[in-house]
Amino acid sequence: AIIFGQQLFARTRAYADKKLCWAPNGLRPPLSMLPQINGLFSQADEALAYLERYAQLCEENLIAALTADQLPSPKLVDSIAVAKIRATETVVQLGFRLKQVVGSYALMADTGFEALDGMQIAKFAEGESFVLMQKLARDRVR
Repeated sequence: AIIFGQQLFARTRAYADKKLCWAPNGLRPPLSMLPQINGLFSQADEALAYLERYAQLCEENLIAALTADQLPSPKLVDSIAVAKIRATETVVQLGFRLKQVVGSYALMADTGFEALDGMQIAKFAEGESFVLMQKLARDRVR
C-alpha cells in the first residue's frame, strides 16, 4: 500500500508539474503550484514517510524475532496489524482526495488511478478496517 501510494503521488506530481494553468497577466503556473494540490502533496509526503518508517520498524523487529528463532510478541503482532490498517486506510483516503483535485487526469490510462480500486480490495481482504481495529482492541482487553 505504501509503495503504491508513493508511486501514485510521484506520477501525479510529475504530471502536475508539467500541466500549465491559466492565470491573470499571462502567467502560466504549473498545476502543482495551486494551493490545494500543493498542500495535498505535502500532506501525502509526510503521511507516507511516517508510514514507511513505521513499517520499517515493524519489519526490523520481526526480523530480529525470527532471527532469534522466536515467535513475534503480541505487541509486535499488533504493531504489524496497525501498520497494515493504517497504510491501507491512508492510501485509500489520500488517493481519493488526489483523484478529486486532478480531475480528468485520474480517468486516463496508465496514471495509476486505475489500480486505486485494488487498494479498496486490500482494505477488505482481511476485513473492514474498523472491524480489524475493534478486534485489536478486544484482544488487548482480554
